Amino acid sequence: ETLQTSEAFVRAVLGEDNADDDSVPVRPIVTPRFAPTCSARCLYGLGDLARKRGLAVQSHLCENPSETAFAKECFPEATSYAAIYNNAGLLGPRSIMAHCVHMSDDDVRLMRESGAGVSHCPNSNFALSSGIADVRRFLDQGIPVGLGTDVGAGYTPSILDAMRMAAAANRALIAASRDAGAETKQAPLSASELLFLATQGGARVMGMQSQLGSLDPGKFFDALVVDLDVPNSPVPSANSTGAVLNHQQNGESELEWGLRTEQFVFLADDRNIARVYVAGKLIHYL
Repeated sequence: ETLQTSEAFVRAVLGEDNADDDSVPVRPIVTPRFAPTCSARCLYGLGDLARKRGLAVQSHLCENPSETAFAKECFPEATSYAAIYNNAGLLGPRSIMAHCVHMSDDDVRLMRESGAGVSHCPNSNFALSSGIADVRRFLDQGIPVGLGTDVGAGYTPSILDAMRMAAAANRALIAASRDAGAETKQAPLSASELLFLATQGGARVMGMQSQLGSLDPGKFFDALVVDLDVPNSPVPSANSTGAVLNHQQNGESELEWGLRTEQFVFLADDRNIARVYVAGKLIHYL
């Protein structure tokens, strides 16, 4: 019944077209809640549905140790949690795996080889005491990473908050490693990397990097116009920071651009979002 309902829903949204048709504004996504909630027949059937209709997939992976252990009990033939999805045909370039906190080497290998991406949800992970995902490990392995808010467990849909929490999670992981006596040369995630995770990173995880995530010609114009100098801005003015900004003739210096990026990521709020565009349409302005 679950498979029949899923197929009926896909037909209702897409008709007889496939999900890679750019004219379809809303697309279904195959969503097994997480592996232990599904029978093997259900998982394999959803994998077939995703493959036949070109659908993206989203689910949970290695959120906490008890979940991971339970998943392996439910599917003892699988060598790892990620292998459960991979065996069912649910792990691929359009697969979005949330959390990925307690990942074995085999989990990471399968994610890398399949092209699947990670939706990093630090707010939720902190709220549930699930642990901390090692984002730098994924990036170093070439695994796409984007930010998720997971408001079922977190407390805000704000992508700005997700960037800040990702920074805190990353720094906490580095500190814990040092406290344990391990030598680490891992660099903390920079403001520019956090901004990348919130934009191009998310597009890559969704397999839509050719359509979204940056302002390159030919992509949908999904964009925020940010004004850090609005009245009552939580961001101090550029001239009050004490930094040597050294304006260049044709625009801002690299130093100023980096400083203003950090200010946006760590200090700005909704007051600084002057305009919001979706697919070229202005949907919000101050």
